[in-house]
Amino acid sequence: MLNLATATMATIYLVKGEPRSASTSGGTESSLKAVTQRLEKYKCYYIGLAPRPLNERERSERYQRVVIEVVASDGTNSKFPKVGFYFVENLDAGAADFLLLE
Repeated sequence: MLNLATATMATIYLVKGEPRSASTSGGTESSLKAVTQRLEKYKCYYIGLAPRPLNERERSERYQRVVIEVVASDGTNSKFPKVGFYFVENLDAGAADFLLLE
């Protein structure tokens, strides 16, 4: 059961192009409400219950993409209706500072 006294959270990950353990940032937590508001102009695509490579052919040493994780205990909303991971379309990780603010 969701504790309504606690803010609903999401975890924001910056992801490199290749599928290695070192290809993902440690993650930054933010309220799901804030993430939803900041991403209102971006499409977010559900990619599943577990993270997966977004494009195995791309090689990069810099973070390129943004992925949002929503867990069951945190709840969901209309933009993030399922528990799991979402890819943020057309948002380069280098331009995602606005998303990491609290």
